[in-house]
Amino acid sequence: MKIGVITPYDSSNAGAFLQAYALKTVLEKNGNKVYYIKLRDEAQLKRFFLGNKKNIRSFISRYFFNRKKYHIFQEATRQAFDTIELKNIDEENLEAIIIGSDEVWNVNKEYYRQKCFYGIGYQVPKKIAYAPSCGTAKLEDYTNYEYIKEGMKELDAIFPRDEQTKGITEKLTNRKCETVLDPTLLVDLKGIKPNIEIKNNYLLVYGYSFNIKQQEYIKKFAKKHNCITLSVCIKHSWCDKNLNCSPLEFIEMIKNAQYVITKTFHGTIFSILNKKNFVTFKGSQKISDLLEKLMLSDRLIDENSCTYENFEKKLEEKINFNESHSVILRERERSLKELQEALE
Repeated sequence: MKIGVITPYDSSNAGAFLQAYALKTVLEKNGNKVYYIKLRDEAQLKRFFLGNKKNIRSFISRYFFNRKKYHIFQEATRQAFDTIELKNIDEENLEAIIIGSDEVWNVNKEYYRQKCFYGIGYQVPKKIAYAPSCGTAKLEDYTNYEYIKEGMKELDAIFPRDEQTKGITEKLTNRKCETVLDPTLLVDLKGIKPNIEIKNNYLLVYGYSFNIKQQEYIKKFAKKHNCITLSVCIKHSWCDKNLNCSPLEFIEMIKNAQYVITKTFHGTIFSILNKKNFVTFKGSQKISDLLEKLMLSDRLIDENSCTYENFEKKLEEKINFNESHSVILRERERSLKELQEALE
């Protein structure tokens, strides 16, 4: 089957790339030919990676780091994905379109209010939404977007990634939906060895921003446990080392870390898959839902109600991943079955 995928595969974070790469891997294992729909040109991508010039000091301090990241990610994207221009979809004789995963239904972001994310504007025999997330959007945020509601109703199948998205989707479409796993949990992706060797033991940091208290906890723990603080793919001046790497190298960096501290959905997923000592600072609901589903809610830390001593104890303790990995295997089988049946 010739399948097109609409998702932010070319975003500036490793998780977006890896969810797209994982879905591609799953689909190709079943003999499908997979294309990713290109929504941004080179100029738009550069602006996306390099950041906003409104905060000129921040822009300048991160410019060279982000420019290098842009080139690394673009090369990884070129090697990983065959692409089709959005305007050419109807000429490519695609048999199915898959929308997702990631926050492709987060209407709080203008980018995700494009009609293509809701199956509108192209003629393809089958349109499926696999593991979309509404992100921070709530039901009332969709009030002014009637076309989104109508587009969702016309999709052949919808499989939300989380309970919040499931609830919103069911209300907007008046249809029952089954949640599924994020694509990164559907397959055991293999990382590749980074070009740069880290000789020190390191505590890997992965998140867009950390407040002062979180920084203090992280630096104190690392110093006490003889680790350097290493931020990957995101520059933090307070870390000992900042490293750019490709998304597949990112997997290996997590695998080789002594500890992982994250604030992201996919940082949490790859910590679990690699059975790392990790904690996730409390943030979005989708992370809370994920950890609850995998019976690892105790990995969620709120520094406002957690002393440093409890933080340290939590990060030091050995985690029993047996139950969570059993859930992953069980849900993986069900999710793959749902996807395959929707495509048939």
